[in-house]
Amino acid sequence: MGSEKLRQEAFKQLIKAWEMKEQEIEDSTEKEALKIESEISRLKKETMLNENKILILEEENEKLELQLYQMQNSISKLKTFKENLKKSLSSSDTYDKNYKKTSVSSPSSRSSINGKNFFREARLKLSYEIFSVFLGYVKRLNDKTITKEKALSELKDIFGPENTELYEDFACLLLRKNLDYDSEF
Repeated sequence: MGSEKLRQEAFKQLIKAWEMKEQEIEDSTEKEALKIESEISRLKKETMLNENKILILEEENEKLELQLYQMQNSISKLKTFKENLKKSLSSSDTYDKNYKKTSVSSPSSRSSINGKNFFREARLKLSYEIFSVFLGYVKRLNDKTITKEKALSELKDIFGPENTELYEDFACLLLRKNLDYDSEF
């Protein structure tokens, strides 16, 4: 019976070793599973953050594309306006050869002032910034997005008291009877 007891004891030891190994593998597997689940959770969060960033960037891209389109459209309109202005200034039939010799504020020059001469004088007298703002108003007048009265009211402040004669010349050009605004500019 001694050998049977030894065999049973060996068998118990083997089962105990087997259970310990099994428990070790189970613990290791659980640890690995928790590690993998944690990594999956982290990657899911990271993916969600990246997807949100992508959505934000796509929205920003759409806004920038719209801005680009609007800017290109504005540039195109400004180029057209510039060309029309050049044509208008170069084809002015009412050029007064004595205009350069007379003062802008003299009554005779006001009655004979034309678009070409006015723009030359305005460019000389106004700062670059004010002249650019003024051209913006002329463009808005051409596009009919502002009334003559409103433009004159706002331009009076922009020109300031030091350019009263220039403002009055523009008002005369703009409100001249029997002449269409578009034919002057």
